[in-house]
Amino acid sequence: MLGMTGLGPLDNEPDPEFKKEMDKKEESNWVDVTVEEEMGQLYWVFRNDLDDEGGEELSKLIDKFGEDVKEICRKYDVSK
Repeated sequence: MLGMTGLGPLDNEPDPEFKKEMDKKEESNWVDVTVEEEMGQLYWVFRNDLDDEGGEELSKLIDKFGEDVKEICRKYDVSK
């Protein structure tokens, strides 16, 4: 049962592997949130100057670009 909580058996310290896994998840979440926020801001810099069709094209391009940025951030992360 203790393995599910990530706590060690006696000292209530996080299991090192559990902590490492949680740190990876936090980093991944940080990358996702940050890239999505920045892509949203980029979208609105140009969106008001476009018609609906142009807005759709811009959205598709920025979505693809955002996924590429996330991949690069994960692949070349210096904190690993």
